[in-house]
Amino acid sequence: MGLKELQRHWNRLGEIDPFWAVLTDPEKRGHKWQPTDFFQRGEEEIDQIMEKIGALGIYLERRKALDFGCGVGRLTQALCRHFQWCAGVDIAPSMIQVARKYNRYGRRCQYYLNESDDLKLFEDNTFDFIYSVIVLQHIHPDYSRKYIQEFLRVLVPGGMAVFQIPAEEIVRPAGQMKGQPLPDGAFRAGITPEKLALTAKAGTPITIRARVKNLGDVAWPAYDPADRYPVQMGNHWLYATGEMLANDDGRAQLPVTVAPQSEIVLSLVVNPPTKPGKYILELDMVQEAVAWFKDKGSATARIQVHVRYANLMSAVRDLIERVTHKRGISASEDLAYFTPRMEMYGIPREEIIRLVEEHGGKIVKVEPDGWAGYDWSSFTYYVVKS
Repeated sequence: MGLKELQRHWNRLGEIDPFWAVLTDPEKRGHKWQPTDFFQRGEEEIDQIMEKIGALGIYLERRKALDFGCGVGRLTQALCRHFQWCAGVDIAPSMIQVARKYNRYGRRCQYYLNESDDLKLFEDNTFDFIYSVIVLQHIHPDYSRKYIQEFLRVLVPGGMAVFQIPAEEIVRPAGQMKGQPLPDGAFRAGITPEKLALTAKAGTPITIRARVKNLGDVAWPAYDPADRYPVQMGNHWLYATGEMLANDDGRAQLPVTVAPQSEIVLSLVVNPPTKPGKYILELDMVQEAVAWFKDKGSATARIQVHVRYANLMSAVRDLIERVTHKRGISASEDLAYFTPRMEMYGIPREEIIRLVEEHGGKIVKVEPDGWAGYDWSSFTYYVVKS
């Protein structure tokens, strides 16, 4: 994914649910992060990092720090408790806008939109400390390599960069994988939505509640992050005519095992189309990497959704774009729906070590971490500029 496409996806994620896009806790999806808790997590993380650096016996000047891939400023704000001046950079305008809203440190904290594949915003030897986690893993390695080189350029001599990036996907033997495809007789569900018709604002997430009954002959297992084949409720968006608009959107996990003939109430956060109009929201169960239940003959549930403009300014902007033809995307692209995604990438550990050393850095610690989830090996690198 190129930088322009990366920006498009992350800007949309910032518009939909910015806190969750940064910390993707399944229980916090749908604007359930409380700002106090969210930023407190950042403070705890930075405090722990500062303690680890101290334990390494490394002295850092506490003048300037950089938060690369700052998102909404969760870690930038925390760094301000340790450094005199902090900068946060991000590729998504929507994220920068939210970060500035939550800035508690005035001019001591500045946020910058960075749309290039370098850090030319800053001169050589600017920062005493650079921190970046759960960022490079979403950027293509061609760009990540250059950003790591830039970290070393903008660090002062003796300064430190701490950054995380996955090394490689973990290929597990079949015997070590949890879960298995269900038999065909398990793909039967009765779904009863709380509402059969509703109104939503364009591009603004809403929560749907539905009662789901297991009509099959096998239990659906409770959600387990290590399960390769979890059973979940999901949704499709259809045009009013019934034609498919978006095959994939939200997910609602099963908090408990659902036995045959048992019922459970699930809440699903969905993202309405960005273009006003009349649509159909179709609810269905899915076993990931296997099949949607409807493809096995199960019935779905449909909700009529009238999507309106989010506000008057949105309607005016849409009219202007239509008249001037300045949408910035191809005429053939469907304007009604865009599903942002987070892609995962890695760079082998040996390559990172070689890259750092070739550009004037010294690795003082490499620490395994869990930031990339179950399917990737991932490491945090502690690097000092020689």
